[in-house]
Amino acid sequence: MKNQVLFILSFVISITGMSQDVLHYWHFNSADDDSLYSVQADFTLHTGAPSITYREAYSGLSQLSRMDDVGGSSINARFGEPDGRGIRPRNPSDSMELVIELPSTGYEDLELSYATERSGSGMLKQVIYTTTDGSTYTPFGDTVEVKTDYELIQFDFTSLTAANDNPDFGIKILFFEQNTASNGNNRFDNVVLEGTPMAAVTPVSAVAVIPKDVDLLVTETFSLTYEIIPASAADTTVTWSSTDASVVTVDNNGGIEAISVGQAHVVVTTNDGGFTDSALIKVTEPAEYDDLIYYWHFNTLEAPEDVKTIQADYSAIQGSAAFMSYEGSSNRDIDDYDPGSDINLHMGESEGIAARVRNRSEDRALIFNLNTEGCDNLRFEYAVHRSGSGMLKNIIEYSTDGGSTYTTSGLPVNEFTITENYEHVLVNFEDISAVNDNPDFMIRITWEGNTEQDNGNNRYDNITLKGNGYGDGVSTRDAPVQAVNTQVYPNPSTGIFMVRTENGDTINKLTVYDLQGRAVWQQVNQSRFEVDLSSQTKGVYLIKTDTKAGTEIKKVILQ
Repeated sequence: MKNQVLFILSFVISITGMSQDVLHYWHFNSADDDSLYSVQADFTLHTGAPSITYREAYSGLSQLSRMDDVGGSSINARFGEPDGRGIRPRNPSDSMELVIELPSTGYEDLELSYATERSGSGMLKQVIYTTTDGSTYTPFGDTVEVKTDYELIQFDFTSLTAANDNPDFGIKILFFEQNTASNGNNRFDNVVLEGTPMAAVTPVSAVAVIPKDVDLLVTETFSLTYEIIPASAADTTVTWSSTDASVVTVDNNGGIEAISVGQAHVVVTTNDGGFTDSALIKVTEPAEYDDLIYYWHFNTLEAPEDVKTIQADYSAIQGSAAFMSYEGSSNRDIDDYDPGSDINLHMGESEGIAARVRNRSEDRALIFNLNTEGCDNLRFEYAVHRSGSGMLKNIIEYSTDGGSTYTTSGLPVNEFTITENYEHVLVNFEDISAVNDNPDFMIRITWEGNTEQDNGNNRYDNITLKGNGYGDGVSTRDAPVQAVNTQVYPNPSTGIFMVRTENGDTINKLTVYDLQGRAVWQQVNQSRFEVDLSSQTKGVYLIKTDTKAGTEIKKVILQ
């Protein structure tokens, strides 16, 4: 629901400094029924699940009435549950009561919380009654004023000592004022009873792995976490295992690595009680065209005065410098913008700075000259968002003749709506053979919407051209390439190899990148390095050496 408001009754006092456990939890996400009369707790520490029952309040407590499921709330959700479903006791409810069993065996200092709202015709007030014997009820606390948006309601039963360690403790909710007809309702979600353990040692009763589903590419890594239930359990240690280590491996801390294409479960097991939970890991191959050819990350862009041309921060084709140019003229050009985006990051770069392309932008274009000699299977990607008055749409065209003519032929998608949040744009040239191995390949971005005004802009970050089959890469913002004469041996290697300069000069920094532009190994200030990539997958890696003589890129092949 929108505009969800936190509402805490005035008589509630928070308990601080205590370890509170969830005793019972109804999230209702499995409720899918038009005729619910009683709903058992989705989670409980009690033997035998307590229930919520909707029944007549004044007719011998024998007649049950109807509830059904309704859209839920994220307010008060626990254990990573989504805002899936809630329940709604239906009108007429002026003669009905909602009875909630809350056994508290072994616990004290109890607190009840839940999210509630009403429909436009729903009852306006809720009054809470407690029972410590399962049959006699006493009013408790202030009347709840029910709003038309979900709010958090909390009750502190710390002063009600008879509720502690009591298998018969419970409450009922009565409804008052407004509609007594058949339409209208109150809605409930995420009903939780919490308490402090009375015993010094609490056993584990369950474990939850977070998250439950992970999608990875081959060689990618991820860290799973877990939650012991209850949180006050004495032994919170676990072990991890994979159902198929050929697909995904897991270390002692829940760190997983994708090994090959397939699916496997990673299982967490508690040492106390042997309780388990698992996450489904799905592993796919990276796209064949994920090799980095050109990259603008803009993190060294400083433009106190507007600029019209920006050179790529990285070029994988020796001797080829790629540029983006803002063609045409108006009141503004390009300047730097903070913050950038973490979308499409490569080579260990941070989100840093973006390039802000300013209005007016009608009759102007952003041009990229992209020599693709020796490359194919191309795709062009970037992160972009707009200011409130910024251009509304990016139009992509390309040229294979150095800009003499532009076309959209063969592009699956060439128009992209731009929002006020950074989003990923992908332009796929994989099936357009004319752009492959072409020194005259160019891309043009023009705009629609909000272009004929002095204010407003689009912000671009992490612009890349990716493809297959490039040469040694260089960062065009590093020192000019000189005769460093880096030696790499043995090459090919089985995983461990040496790197040094021919004259024995100190290498200020040595970085090894994979073909996705990710730094996989780095050390500094030695004249000779022993590099161990035995844990990496087989293939081609790029070795970048920075010395006083300059920068050099070498390839090494892992067999």
